[in-house]
Amino acid sequence: MHFMPDHLHNLEEWILWLLKQEFSNRATPSQLAQRTGFDPSSVEAAILVLENSRDLAVWKRGTVIEEVKLTPQGQRSYFQLKEREDKQS
Repeated sequence: MHFMPDHLHNLEEWILWLLKQEFSNRATPSQLAQRTGFDPSSVEAAILVLENSRDLAVWKRGTVIEEVKLTPQGQRSYFQLKEREDKQS
């Protein structure tokens, strides 16, 4: 089981963090579920929230999410999280 860093508050923030820190800006929902330990339906719900906020681009086959990628807005959101981490250090 992996643990969310202390400066992150929810699964959406953790997904942004992981995409930038560990997955080179793109990943599949199953990779994110495996890394976070959250069930796939929770990860997919968080992905849809991030898509609606324009932090992620989402590629789907029908209704199945195939892959997600940080958008420029997602990059900015990541750097805000990074600033938060730096302030806590």
